[in-house]
Amino acid sequence: MRCRIVPIFVMLLGSLVPAFAIQAQRENSTLQLGASFSRTVARGQNHRFEAPLDSEQFMQFVVDQRGVDLIIRTFAPDGKPLGEFDSPNGNSGPEVVPLVSMAAGVYSIQVTPLAVNEDVSGRFDLRVTDLRRATEPELRAGKSREALKTKGVALMSEVAALLQSIRSAQSRVNTNIQAAQFLRTVDDRLARSMLEDAASVVREHIEKLSTPNADVDVLQLYSNAQQMRQAVLNALSQVDADAALAFLRSTRSLPNPDVNLNSPDPEVRLEMSIANQIAAKDPRRAAQITEETLGRGYSTYASNVISAVRNSDPVLAARLMGQTVARLQNEKLLSTPEAANVAVNLLRIANSPATRFVPSGGTAPLANVPLLSQIDYRNLFNKVLEEALAYSPDSANLYTSEANAARNLLNSLKTMSEEVGKVSPASVKAIEDKLSQMNTPNARDRTIQDALNTGRIDVALATAAQAPADQRDNLYMQIAQRVASSGDIVRGKQIANDFIFSFRQRQQALDNINRQAMQNAVSKGQVEEALRGLSLLRTPRDRANMITQIVNWANNSNVKKDRAASILNQLRPMLSNSPRAENNEQLNALIQMAGALSRFDASSGFEIVEPLIDQFNDMSVAAVVLNGFGQEYYIDGEMPMQNYTPLTQIATGLGQAFGRLALADFDRARSDVERIRRPEARITAFIAMAQQMINPQPLGR
Repeated sequence: MRCRIVPIFVMLLGSLVPAFAIQAQRENSTLQLGASFSRTVARGQNHRFEAPLDSEQFMQFVVDQRGVDLIIRTFAPDGKPLGEFDSPNGNSGPEVVPLVSMAAGVYSIQVTPLAVNEDVSGRFDLRVTDLRRATEPELRAGKSREALKTKGVALMSEVAALLQSIRSAQSRVNTNIQAAQFLRTVDDRLARSMLEDAASVVREHIEKLSTPNADVDVLQLYSNAQQMRQAVLNALSQVDADAALAFLRSTRSLPNPDVNLNSPDPEVRLEMSIANQIAAKDPRRAAQITEETLGRGYSTYASNVISAVRNSDPVLAARLMGQTVARLQNEKLLSTPEAANVAVNLLRIANSPATRFVPSGGTAPLANVPLLSQIDYRNLFNKVLEEALAYSPDSANLYTSEANAARNLLNSLKTMSEEVGKVSPASVKAIEDKLSQMNTPNARDRTIQDALNTGRIDVALATAAQAPADQRDNLYMQIAQRVASSGDIVRGKQIANDFIFSFRQRQQALDNINRQAMQNAVSKGQVEEALRGLSLLRTPRDRANMITQIVNWANNSNVKKDRAASILNQLRPMLSNSPRAENNEQLNALIQMAGALSRFDASSGFEIVEPLIDQFNDMSVAAVVLNGFGQEYYIDGEMPMQNYTPLTQIATGLGQAFGRLALADFDRARSDVERIRRPEARITAFIAMAQQMINPQPLGR
């Protein structure tokens, strides 16, 4: 994972993990010195381990990832989170996890895939490498973390008060929810209070929308209100499903200015999102909500809910599946895309194996009840197949809603070719023919892509040579870049120099290849080679972007500190001799560098980032004058607290840097943030600081 500046709203959506995606494997394993375990893991699963420790003990264990990127979370005996571990080594390599027990008890460890919305699978090996009495420095670090958490919660109490002065509904709602997410485990009362404030703001905002105003963009206001409503709904679903439903139903007065009688009911999707959130922990309630919405429309969440319910109540899941399939039989799938998506998703899960959990207490395993009978499965499959193949493309418009629905169905069926072959062998070729009819790529481009995919570079070059003269350079650029991306940098440059006629395009291709070479070197840990290659990048912006990538690599917790420090010390003079940044790319690189230095030289990190506060304050004043000329830096006199503009992105980056640095020196970080003049940016930085102190994130994240 690379370190990056993330918009608050995106961070928020990313943090609202669907409940079905964290179905725990009911298999506890006890960790002790010398113990080792090997487990398979896939999307929607996590493995829990227990570590019974005496007071003031130190345990270290290593999780070797094999084909799946994992995140490891540790918890105290009272269930409070201690830390998260995910170094940026992708889906292979070790995660080293230290654990210090401040009190005696059973500590727990959770291992789960990092990607919650991707179909990932792999395995991991876990081994305990150290178990002993904690040293004084380790104990001091543990006590320091507890003290930082206390300071973080106190800081968030101040932020909650400061938020009352923010006029922007979106800023206030999104910030409240973001804060509530990481506060829930340490101060549930404050977290609920911030969620209540967010819900109240949305209600007031929707009431204001009912007053006609000719001077506003009604469609934009409606879209913003729906986004805020969805965000509050997702957050409340994590805490209280009934409260979420009550909020949803109390805000249905939101008028849709672009109502279309043929459009799906948006309330169905929203109610089903609640069912999806709670399906793992409250399957019966999720099933009830799903049944209530079936009469009003469809949602792609339906298959998620059925899968989650199946893990705890196979009979209930089969009933829900049968009701949904019965309704689908009466739908015209191409004119109801939501129904088409649900039908395909149900076909995918109908024959999938159930997760066989064995209940505790010695009770019998759950019955293996099929989701659909073979007859019902065959009927649904035939319906999807027949309607997809019956579609006749309109050559004048290949991208109507019906065409897109048919294309989606056909592509889905293509991935299920084995099942199609069992039901209707002749249909396998019919699907290919229909897709070919609907997607007719340029024959020359297809030949080039086929040649590149098979490594036939000579064929790709010969085909490009036959293209019209005004298209050849673009084709040669693609070939050169593709060859370089495969690792053959020398051949890629040779193709660019020999075949691209335009000087500008040839230079662009060579620049791209140089960047590719440096990225390859960084990914292999050959950073010294990448440093030597910086001189090949022609512009300061390109060099700054590449330096940022190298800094992110140095953030990797697996890199020895002395090596990381040496590399960062070499990089700083390459950016600028001035303490102020010359462009946005340099500023971003400096911010990332300050965060990286927080690991082992916080003083230098502060020295880098502190001058940027004055620069940001100057930019904030200048943006008032420039507002509306190319960028909306301010809306109604306030800076948006989401990353809508370069200015708010800088504010977020500064906040993340001070969040890292606060772990080393809270008082200095707080004093620096107080120098930020814009209250919106100050709040953003305080939240980043509090989040790091309450739940420190791995540096490579």
